[in-house]
Amino acid sequence: EYVLTKKHLCLLNFTVFRSGILASLFVLLGLALERLICIVNPWKYRKVNSCHVIAWNVCSFLFGYIYFLLPFFGWNNWDKYGVCTIHVFTDSFRIGAEVLVLCLLVANSCIHLYLFYIARGQSKRIDSLIKSVQLQHTGNGKRGYRKRKAFVTVFMLAFMSTLCWLPHLFVVCFVIYFKMGFIFKQVLTEISYVPVLLNSGFSPVIFGYRNRHFRSAIKSLLWRVKHECV
Repeated sequence: EYVLTKKHLCLLNFTVFRSGILASLFVLLGLALERLICIVNPWKYRKVNSCHVIAWNVCSFLFGYIYFLLPFFGWNNWDKYGVCTIHVFTDSFRIGAEVLVLCLLVANSCIHLYLFYIARGQSKRIDSLIKSVQLQHTGNGKRGYRKRKAFVTVFMLAFMSTLCWLPHLFVVCFVIYFKMGFIFKQVLTEISYVPVLLNSGFSPVIFGYRNRHFRSAIKSLLWRVKHECV
């Protein structure tokens, strides 16, 4: 109750969690773009170095925190409501946040689907060109395993991210436009927020664990080894 009646504590509590999620979505978009450039235009990818990656990550976190700090510096309806509810944040701010998150999710999903389409096409061409050699050295089992692994990775990064965010967005719209008890609103919102937190934390881990290229980039950053797009 103390936090609910204190303006700056309410807004700061909202900012700390939501800004990190927005920043993580921008980081995931950067990873998708980096992989897209690597596959579609390897020659241009040679110009991408650690400085570009660091700059993207820094800008992602700055934008995420700056946007969600705007209510803290005046873009709010606290004088009208005087208590920490979703209505304290202006309609324009909420709509802007929802549109921004949806655009990032759609862009991320489209890039990963396009990468999957390219990878699938390249896999078919390779199979048709070196089918006999591949059968001798790898066998059908390993080829099928690689295809399944590529599909599972794309599904986990793109579709699971969307599925984790949609319940929270629906709940936020529901509590805004329908009347219900304050406690019920808080509980429902926090429960729908759990999948978002889990997705934001595990998506980079999944990407790094299943992607050899990303592991190579991390090694090059830690041990100062030249990074190659393989």
